[in-house]
Amino acid sequence: MNKQKGLLSEGAELEIGSAVETTARLLREEFLQRAEPGVFLGSEDELMQRFGVSRATFRQAMKLLEHEELVTIRRGVGGGFFTRRPSANGVAHMAAVYLIFQRTPIEDVLHTAMALRVEAVRQISASRDKKIRTAPREYLERHRDLLVGADRREATRAVNGYHLLLAELSNNKVLELVMNVVRMFGNRSDALVFTPERLCEHAEATAAEAAAMERGDAVAAEAAARLQNEISLRWLKRQRK
Repeated sequence: MNKQKGLLSEGAELEIGSAVETTARLLREEFLQRAEPGVFLGSEDELMQRFGVSRATFRQAMKLLEHEELVTIRRGVGGGFFTRRPSANGVAHMAAVYLIFQRTPIEDVLHTAMALRVEAVRQISASRDKKIRTAPREYLERHRDLLVGADRREATRAVNGYHLLLAELSNNKVLELVMNVVRMFGNRSDALVFTPERLCEHAEATAAEAAAMERGDAVAAEAAARLQNEISLRWLKRQRK
């Protein structure tokens, strides 16, 4: 008898889980169609009635969408559920956590980062907008002291800022998101550590890359980007010896 109750309970849990996932999918599709933040979706009772689900199922589904940063809840008079634009940092953070949890080799991350960086510098070098091509060099000049200084945390922040700038200048949201994932993965890994010597080596290669982009020399810029990856891999090998 107890065993039968257990089976019924398990079946009920599976049914509830399926209802929550289905409701979350339907809500997600509707929210994404709005394509802008701050749009009023309705009150809890209105949405429950529209989708024909219980309060428990609706609230669990909404928790999933809150976690995905697709909806926000406002309490009180004039409150209800409103659309929200997911942040790139939030998405990148979860992806980085996933990669770390999977024990992803840092070599895989470095190779992926190199491919993305090559694509970014290629697009920047090909830009007809001189401001875009000169932006990397100007960034390095503004952060010159940090990139060769003794403060490892500030230097890492400056290096990460340069990488994100390349992604932003390339005007490719996919590339920007994935490079953000790579940055967050690197921040949570102690496999590569900046030293004064490494910072100098990094700064020299980066300066060559920025100068090539400013000239519009895609070939030289791509070569410099690949060199950056080779430098990081060499650091990793030395560190593991």
